[in-house]
Amino acid sequence: MKIVSSLVVGAALAVSSFSTGLADAPVASSNPVQIDYCHLFYASGLLTKTVGPLQIKFTNEGAKTVTVVRFVADLDGNQANIRDAGSFAPGITIDHKFKDLGGSIHFAFSREPQPKCHVAFVKFDDGSIWSAPEQAPETPAPAATAQP
Repeated sequence: MKIVSSLVVGAALAVSSFSTGLADAPVASSNPVQIDYCHLFYASGLLTKTVGPLQIKFTNEGAKTVTVVRFVADLDGNQANIRDAGSFAPGITIDHKFKDLGGSIHFAFSREPQPKCHVAFVKFDDGSIWSAPEQAPETPAPAATAQP
């Protein structure tokens, strides 16, 4: 998918630009940011549709102001990192649309998959950070064997 791969390249550059120098920062223990909504828009034409912006609505559930949030959006097994920087006060819900993910064009009757999003990283205004725990790769269930 051209959309996701172009976003991954741009997002990877953005992620690398803010991750330097955080090795000594204190780490928070539980996820302070709750994703309320994650949606990819599609604009339909006569015979085609274009992939539009990704909307993520999230709430700072922590006690400290958040300055950077990194989301991971998984679309059919392709992951994209999205970085949102600002000043997100505790208890405040933020609703952002991230620019067109590449504007790829699809046949009008093709499916419109939606991403699964999660928070991977949070930086607070005091310099402390929170990172999602590493998730073990999914392993397929063992195949059932026939008993004689």
